[in-house]
Amino acid sequence: MKTEFKQIEQAENSMGTAKISGLVLKTGVPLMVSLLINSLYNFVDSVFVSRVSEDALTALSLAAPVQILMSAMGLGIAVGLNAVISEALGEQDGEKVKRTASAALVLAFLAWLLIVVLEIFTLATYFKWQALAAR
Repeated sequence: MKTEFKQIEQAENSMGTAKISGLVLKTGVPLMVSLLINSLYNFVDSVFVSRVSEDALTALSLAAPVQILMSAMGLGIAVGLNAVISEALGEQDGEKVKRTASAALVLAFLAWLLIVVLEIFTLATYFKWQALAAR
């Protein structure tokens, strides 16, 4: 257990002593690249699917909000998890880190379950509503 905290302390020391501009680049650039790839996902899909047919592009456009909702729930859980685990690591409370990670797994499963239930009961209505609006 002590070796875990020694490794954590070394990582925390670099975060506490390094230049802020370097830390922003070190942590911000991967985040920006990740968000760019995530944003381009639907665009690239749209370009290729539009070559198949207009109906295929319409189906993809209808599925995009569902995908965004799923991503938003996952990102929300991840941001909250990051904040609580960072606090626990700062306090050097390994038990709180483990409890938080376990709780995050349960929350991720419950978010998945909520999305599945919502999709089962509301997607057909959503697609019918969008089909009527397109006419």
